[in-house]
Amino acid sequence: MIAKHLCANATDLAVQAVQHAFKVAAEKGQNTKIASVVLAPCCHPQIQWDSYTNVEFLERHGFLPSELEAAALNPDPHPNLFTNL
Repeated sequence: MIAKHLCANATDLAVQAVQHAFKVAAEKGQNTKIASVVLAPCCHPQIQWDSYTNVEFLERHGFLPSELEAAALNPDPHPNLFTNL
């Protein structure tokens, strides 16, 4: 899968589309493999909590929607911003 210039939440939507394709293939008994994934996101300041691909991961590590927004808006985040990971 190659996806270039994925604005805002399009990177997350692309990952979700691949996940859906795998689910459909598995339901049909098809074997699928991905050799590589290349994503070139842009517009990271427009990332939104509601369409983020793995909100459960962020919640499990104690992140709040406001923290994702702060990280998205900061072009040079403080190195301790993601210390929960």
